Amino acid sequence: MHGATVPLVFLVVLVCASWAVHAWHYTARERDLNSSIRRLETSLHRARHCPLTGLITRDGFELAAADLIAQTTRRRDASCTYVGLVDADYLKRTNDRHGHAGGDAHLRAIADRLRAFCGSDGIAGRIGGDEFAVVVTLDPVDAGPRIRELKRALSQPVTHGERVLDVTASVGFCNAHRARVPLSLSDALQAADMKMYEFKPSKRRRRRT
Repeated sequence: MHGATVPLVFLVVLVCASWAVHAWHYTARERDLNSSIRRLETSLHRARHCPLTGLITRDGFELAAADLIAQTTRRRDASCTYVGLVDADYLKRTNDRHGHAGGDAHLRAIADRLRAFCGSDGIAGRIGGDEFAVVVTLDPVDAGPRIRELKRALSQPVTHGERVLDVTASVGFCNAHRARVPLSLSDALQAADMKMYEFKPSKRRRRRT
């Protein structure tokens, strides 16, 4: 009886040790997998966000904007999706006078004001060097005052070190739900572009796709 107990105990110890080894390997693989997922998520975040302003880039903006237009279309209230384009004016002049750090402060100020404008109702993106875009859901009654408020905010100077920088931007908005059939994002951006360039007659109108 005693002799049979020893192999049994040995077998139990062996099974437990084997289970512990497998559990350790599983945990290690899980840690490696989680680490890889985190690295991938970080890479995707960096790829889709502007490192200077923290806003999403063009690809991310286009996906989010198209999705918001579709969501608003399904709603049964008076809300509409407004698509806006914002162009930082005189950015080159700011860079020439105050260096690229001054230009960066100029861009960050615009980004912060667009982010505040959108709040939880929309999203802002940096889609080019001095170009920004926003998509936001608004009640048409409130849209005009909100957009005018944004224009005033974008004209406020920003403090950079011991200097005060002039910040100006041209703005154009389009109501993507102005007709029975909603505009596509491409058409809404083009309409917003035309509105924006009404205030920039000296600039050559660019074709957007």
